Amino acid sequence: MKVSHGLLESFRADPTGFAVRQGSRHFNGPSMFRMWQYALKRLHAENVESAAEYLQDAIVSNFKVNDRNESRLDDLVDALHRYAASFESLGHIAVEVLKPMNLVINSKLTIAGEVARLDLVPSGGYAAFVLSREEGEDWRRQIRFPLIQAHFASKLNCSLKDIAVGIYSVPTGVHELHRFTASRVSAAHAEISSLARRLP
Repeated sequence: MKVSHGLLESFRADPTGFAVRQGSRHFNGPSMFRMWQYALKRLHAENVESAAEYLQDAIVSNFKVNDRNESRLDDLVDALHRYAASFESLGHIAVEVLKPMNLVINSKLTIAGEVARLDLVPSGGYAAFVLSREEGEDWRRQIRFPLIQAHFASKLNCSLKDIAVGIYSVPTGVHELHRFTASRVSAAHAEISSLARRLP
């Protein structure tokens, strides 16, 4: 079974029930927020104005033109500008945007999904960010972040201490970063492996 890292806390709470619920999920096409994420690629390849133009064209082409959707578009364009300002303040270099990841735990479980951005940090090492849409999210307690840190340490052939992981909070426009200890990463691997063994 593949589990998106964004759903790992639900899986963590009830692995077998989660597996049953996953079987009934349906995909209804990309949301406005997903189009906003695609616009981040344009932002980093070109600039925020180009990204805003791309986003407007994508939403107008795929959604009804009405007051509600126009207001949502305005909010998303504002969010692009906040994101661009926050990224610039970091001084990082974006290496990859919307980078897919697949972390095989065992034959029954693979953690999938993507990170919003993988950065090169000029002072040394790398930083991997995911997007958070929940203000005040207690993300450091989530199991996915030490696992993401270990995943990129392995992929980039570097030490755990050379990888920082964190979030970009869409509501607040702030990047947050943390480095988990080797013992915390080991505990996360042990826990997720134990949960995976409970799958049918």
